[in-house]
Amino acid sequence: MNRGIFSYEKIKVEIDEVGSYLSLSGYYTAGIAGVYQVSASGYAGIYPGQEAIISLQGTGDATHEGHFIDARVQNKVHGWVHDSSAGIRHVKLRKGQRIYLENTATGRFDHMTFCVSLV
Repeated sequence: MNRGIFSYEKIKVEIDEVGSYLSLSGYYTAGIAGVYQVSASGYAGIYPGQEAIISLQGTGDATHEGHFIDARVQNKVHGWVHDSSAGIRHVKLRKGQRIYLENTATGRFDHMTFCVSLV
């Protein structure tokens, strides 16, 4: 996926006892207030001089500064680089707050997995 908000082809819910929801369009909505563990992984595809950056975004105070996942290739490397990347973070959410992942750079990410769990 190039720049923009990540969307998903399928969603697998393993356990949800609090009414949280992840939409195919990529938005996770907290079912109750609490601390959530957010993780994501996938493959970054980038050319020399590019970077692939995923930001964890959200509504209200759920917006998070800094890069959630950051993959870069120095100009010394020749050709396309395709490598695994991952990130994990704890966030405090109120009931109904939404978070999502966004690719904000020139590289691309494929085969993304997005997992959110109430801690």
